Amino acid sequence: MRKVVLILAVLFLTVISARADVNNYNPYQGWFWYKNPPKKEKNKDKNKEEKFTMKTYTYKQLWNMYPDKFQKLLKYALRQAVQNPTPQNVKQYLILQDIARRKAYAFSNVVGYVTQTNPNLSLYKDYPENSPGIRMRTGLMNYDVDKTLKSNRDEYALLFFYKPGCQYCEIQSQILRYLQDEDGWEIMPININQRYDVAARFNVKTVPEIILIHKGSPQWIPVAAGVIALNNIKRNIYRGIMYFEGKLNPKNWSIYQFQKNSGFDVDKYPVAPDMKFKIKVEEQ
Repeated sequence: MRKVVLILAVLFLTVISARADVNNYNPYQGWFWYKNPPKKEKNKDKNKEEKFTMKTYTYKQLWNMYPDKFQKLLKYALRQAVQNPTPQNVKQYLILQDIARRKAYAFSNVVGYVTQTNPNLSLYKDYPENSPGIRMRTGLMNYDVDKTLKSNRDEYALLFFYKPGCQYCEIQSQILRYLQDEDGWEIMPININQRYDVAARFNVKTVPEIILIHKGSPQWIPVAAGVIALNNIKRNIYRGIMYFEGKLNPKNWSIYQFQKNSGFDVDKYPVAPDMKFKIKVEEQ
């Protein structure tokens, strides 16, 4: 009788185990379904120190060392001094740091010499940093902008997109009124709630937005989105007009006419195009 009971108990446990396996079985797993078993992580000893090799250099070797290699060596010297701050290690690091400072100072001095003896490579003549020069540069910029806007106000116009209840639109409208009253520019306000077809034509998705149009052609360009100052509006109109007339391109987008052929003109080479350069490069 005991044997029969034992046999029935074993069969019962086997059935339960089989059901558990069936319930947990997933046919879409394994190598055939591109699911590799998780890789076993290798035991890494995080406390294991990296192996370093002690090397000796002379001051002249350090001074003439390639910058990338010297920078790496400078980091090693700093770590060595921090890990073991003996007078010798700290002094050694400070000497290397002094070399880096002297090399940077030497480079800066040579830059000053080259720009002084080669004015075509200097930007001081085109972008003065003293007060009289800054005033003159600002005056030339404003002269270019005002002259261009006044001479082209009959050929161009502005579309001002707005919608009722937009407080930003009201502020921008007041700013545009100065441009209309002082410079005589034609400004056409367009309510996007009523003229959504016009807004879609000019891809206007936000208000306030200003579009510059050329009356004699289908050319147009955005001037501003959101509230911007009058000076910025004028300068963006200026750039749009210069672009339509072929006097400005995207590479020279920020320059003015008085800056043509200067150090800011990317289409003007400072040296002969066939000038040869000798540069030491890393061998592949």
